[in-house]
Parts: sequence; structure tokens; C-alpha cells
Amino acid sequence: MYSRKAIRYYSDDRTKACPFCGNKRYVKVFEYEREVGVRYSVVCLDCMAELDLGYAQHPSTAIDAWNRRKNEVQ
Repeated sequence: MYSRKAIRYYSDDRTKACPFCGNKRYVKVFEYEREVGVRYSVVCLDCMAELDLGYAQHPSTAIDAWNRRKNEVQ
């Protein structure tokens, strides 16, 4: 089991709405610290869905993964 220490939650205009509940207002970038350094994930504080790659060392990595949708044409 790993531990993570929260640093901050913040909004970012680049995030899409939550794919589960459709909420955009409560989608936040979560910055946290692990034993190996600072990491980022994206979480919906409405339905508590989270995408945490575990290796995102920059917010854009987590945001790009959150914004990726299976059936969306690139």
C-alpha cells in the first residue's frame, strides 16, 4: 500500500466534464506528494471518480488522460 500526502486541489479550464456524472464544476486537478516526488491526478468531487496514473509528474499528463474518451474522434 502506498501513501500520498495532499498538497492541493485546483480547477483547470482544460479538463472536460466527468464521464460518469457529467459535472464539470467539481472536476479538480489533485496535486499530491509520494515518496518519489510530486504527482498529479484528476478527480470529480461530485461523484468521486478519479483518474490517477501514478506517474504523472506534470498536470497536463493527468489532464490529457482524463480528457481521453473511448469513442471520441481525435
